[in-house]
Amino acid sequence: MAPYLPQGGTGGGGSPYSEGGALYALGLIHANHGEGIKQFLRDSLRSTTVEVLINKAYDVLLVE
Repeated sequence: MAPYLPQGGTGGGGSPYSEGGALYALGLIHANHGEGIKQFLRDSLRSTTVEVLINKAYDVLLVE
């Protein structure tokens, strides 16, 4: 899944939709038992201005 995740907060060069989907999937995979993933999602939110990434990461944090 790593190739689809945002790299270094700069968007990683991939599609914002695939990166947003990867963040969403990562959050769902680790739902209810992934404190480290929550921090990764928060860091992704803080380091991007891409709306798709912000929406997907925020959606997962709300589910938790």
